[in-house]
Amino acid sequence: MLVALFGAWLGHTLEYLRVVGDAGPGRAALAGVHAYMLPVGVLLALVAAAAGAGCWGVWLGLGRRLDRARAGLVRAWRGGRPGSGPASPPGSATPTVSPPARLAALWLPLGTAQVGLYLAQGNVESILAGGRAAGLGPLLGVHWAAAALQLGVALVLAAALLLAARLLDGRARALERCERLLRTLWERRRGGGGVPRGARPCLGPPVERLGRQLWSRPPPSVL
Repeated sequence: MLVALFGAWLGHTLEYLRVVGDAGPGRAALAGVHAYMLPVGVLLALVAAAAGAGCWGVWLGLGRRLDRARAGLVRAWRGGRPGSGPASPPGSATPTVSPPARLAALWLPLGTAQVGLYLAQGNVESILAGGRAAGLGPLLGVHWAAAALQLGVALVLAAALLLAARLLDGRARALERCERLLRTLWERRRGGGGVPRGARPCLGPPVERLGRQLWSRPPPSVL
């Protein structure tokens, strides 16, 4: 919902600047019923920055865990202690979806939501200006490009979200593979002192089993 609100605000701003751009961006953004657009934009920018900081924190956290897992693998390869066993369970396989299908699945709902929000915003502005609800008016007449702008903004935002999700997913998968290998090495290292289940014990050569007196000269027989 936050992405849809940000996209609708950005598309609305671009459309309004396209129509009344001759007045200058500053005057256009603060004119009439559009005076609320600037503070709302600042608020949305702050929320988007907080969300971006959260994603960056997740990225750094995955990176730190990946570094620890790789260091444990290096220690295990050199014969040292692998380290504490990773706590995360192995990841489950997820169905593979092509990037165009994922983009379309995100873009269509996002674009529809932005167009709906833009229509609602335009009707509220019309009522606040002293008129009546404009219906589809914000998409017609001089605002013929509004829907295309909203869908274009939605496409850019959807692509950016999928790119960020792909980067995070790639790092998470690399971490899962490293931790799974480290877990396997750790379990084998801990169970290396016992006899594996189903293995036959080694009895050793006959000399060790029967004693070395087997090869000594027998005593002389009594005549």
